[in-house]
Amino acid sequence: MPEARTLLYGSGAGDESAPQGSAPSDAAPPKGKRCASCGHQFSGTDSRFCPFDGEPLEESAWDPGADALLGTVVDGRYEVLSVLGEGGMGTVYRVRHKTLERPLALKALRRDLSKDADLPMRFIQEAKAAAAVEHPNVVQITDFGTLETGQPYFVMELLEGDALSSLIREQTRLSPSRAVGVSIQVAEALSAAHAAGVVHRDLKPDNVNVRRVGHHDVVKVLDFGLAKLAGTSRLTRAGMVFGTPHYMSPEQAAGEPSDHRVDIYALGVMLFEMLTGRLPFEADTFTGVLAMHMYMEPPSPSGIIGVPLGGVEDIVKKCMAKKPAERYATMTDLLADLDRAGAMLSVPPEPSSRRRFEEPTSGEISLAMEPAPRRFGGQAPWLVLAAVLVLGAATGLVLWLGKKEAPGAAAAASASPAALAPPTAAVSVVEPRPVEAAAPIPGPSAAPPSTAAARPPPKPAVVSGVKPPPGGAKPKPRPKAGDIIDPWGH
Repeated sequence: MPEARTLLYGSGAGDESAPQGSAPSDAAPPKGKRCASCGHQFSGTDSRFCPFDGEPLEESAWDPGADALLGTVVDGRYEVLSVLGEGGMGTVYRVRHKTLERPLALKALRRDLSKDADLPMRFIQEAKAAAAVEHPNVVQITDFGTLETGQPYFVMELLEGDALSSLIREQTRLSPSRAVGVSIQVAEALSAAHAAGVVHRDLKPDNVNVRRVGHHDVVKVLDFGLAKLAGTSRLTRAGMVFGTPHYMSPEQAAGEPSDHRVDIYALGVMLFEMLTGRLPFEADTFTGVLAMHMYMEPPSPSGIIGVPLGGVEDIVKKCMAKKPAERYATMTDLLADLDRAGAMLSVPPEPSSRRRFEEPTSGEISLAMEPAPRRFGGQAPWLVLAAVLVLGAATGLVLWLGKKEAPGAAAAASASPAALAPPTAAVSVVEPRPVEAAAPIPGPSAAPPSTAAARPPPKPAVVSGVKPPPGGAKPKPRPKAGDIIDPWGH
């Protein structure tokens, strides 16, 4: 089994490092990219354009050892061991919890972004919203805080594996069955996020971690909602849409209001890339790529690879529809088609348990990405208790009536047809639904009269207001509205 590699989180993820986060001394200097216009530095990214101003990125050396946070202890708990990566939103460090001695990842907001008036507070709010999404395919966020420099940070699980972007680059393209299997797990994570009111808005292969376990891929999605924050920053050029243009939906590219269906579009682009090994739209400028997403139809994946893809190609086409209303309405709807395609391709099930979530419709997802309120307003236990009491009372009443009528039924089984005739004062009982007349009970043609006379007739049902048969007990009064019925009373 190949050695696991540590994922470099966030925009610009995908560089390789040793499991302990430190490269060998004779290794080549890590490569990065830099924007000559704004000066932002990125590590190991496949992106061609700066997310802040859209200018082309240039190859540059990246020196993670120069970070001032290395060797320090954050909040007395997290010992900073190495720098894992640097992206558009912040820097990710490999840390060790001093008490638990557990390796974790710490992501701190970039120092220049921390100077924004309200961005640090919103950074924590978005991280808390993402932490509320509990799903095996979503990276776990465990802690929050603020560095001495004023930079907010959050702590998350340390992922061992490859960025999906690295996997595509190394293998040229994925097999249809593997591409669908990865897409199913990404859709599972996004379905859980959408059900909690959280929209990713920057879904791309750099933000998807894939770890191979036996014959299965284990997928984790990270960096929920952070692109929206940087897009509102004053550091972004006026009129510029923050993010990676190659995965942006037409409404994002146009700067229009958007909802959870931007994630459906981005997943369609990712599936296209996994199947073909290339992006559907390429241009020399940031705005050129956005214009293609807005106005051009994507090419056929099967036409590019020369292999018919059938239903998988239909899924890509529907995900990448220009109008949001023509895409899948929810991630759950998309999952249904992915499951069908996966069954046709014999996609192996994931090793972790899959959990489906009830998603709100497009109009119910808050653009502020606040967690959805709990159902029933906290009254669900009382409703369940009332239902159990009513069901128990009804069950007891049925058992009691059955016990009362059992002796009469036994007598009727051995009595002659003449003895089964009801007495003149018999009362008809209203049944919940019509019951067909029972066939005559088979038996001897002529039973001894003495036997029939010795057996008492069946005890008729008692209804209030009807005269009881001669010699019988007085009828019990019918309970009035509001009375409590004791089904076990006599």
